[in-house]
Amino acid sequence: LSSAVVWACSLNCVDWHLLSPAPESLFESAANLQGRFQGDPSYEYQGEVDDEPKKKWERRDVKIKEEIRLAVVVAIIDEEVAVAPRGAFIKTPTGQVIKNRSFEGICNFTSLGLQFYLVLYNSIISTSLNRELIF
Repeated sequence: LSSAVVWACSLNCVDWHLLSPAPESLFESAANLQGRFQGDPSYEYQGEVDDEPKKKWERRDVKIKEEIRLAVVVAIIDEEVAVAPRGAFIKTPTGQVIKNRSFEGICNFTSLGLQFYLVLYNSIISTSLNRELIF
């Protein structure tokens, strides 16, 4: 089994389809697009790609489907934030965040409330935690 994350998307909340991973070549262009999603996976946005970063004046236009743009946004969110139950991690006196070895989980009642969870941002995830510890 691979450890790759797989996401699903739906147009009607009944039929679900796997969201294909975004190609690395379009990642930056799709991430720079602004505006709302249209709700149609086949909708094409106009984007620009730098062939060589040193030559800013040499850009080429590229069409990016909404499905690819959605995959890029989901990948960015997945990379930058995570959610963990309160008490799962502790902060040491040196400021490092580590896994709480005595944490045994939360009960069913407390698992229903959002106040019992923390959002971990990229700075905490990348510097102090190994991402596999969270999930």
